[in-house]
Amino acid sequence: MSLHSWFIALGQSSLGHAMQTSKWDFALVEMVHLLALALLGGSVLVVDLRLLGIIFKGESARLIGRDLSRVLIGSLIVMILTGIALLSEQASATTARPFGGRWRFSQPRCSFTSRCTAVLCCALIMEGRHHGRGQLRLSL
Repeated sequence: MSLHSWFIALGQSSLGHAMQTSKWDFALVEMVHLLALALLGGSVLVVDLRLLGIIFKGESARLIGRDLSRVLIGSLIVMILTGIALLSEQASATTARPFGGRWRFSQPRCSFTSRCTAVLCCALIMEGRHHGRGQLRLSL
């Protein structure tokens, strides 16, 4: 199945139809998406601040990282699911006018959201490496 046909199927699905016809569905899904983003960023921030020794100095960085990794993974899963739902709202319009919409199929450049997602994924990978060692080494 090509990407183009996947967008068409997503836009014509019951999820796409619900997101396109109801103004409350889109608002609620977007609210959950943004709350999950805040949880993801907050959990990374807390772990980073603990590794730098700014907060929770008496607590083990490994325990904080382990506890917050559940929040991080959960919020990442919620963001992926709600992101698909948000995409289904404009999937039909995107295939009808690919150059006028938000997504461009023929141009190789990335959108701002794609770049932010790539940076966030790299940060999460690096964060996981630091958790494995239990310490953070800064070279300035």
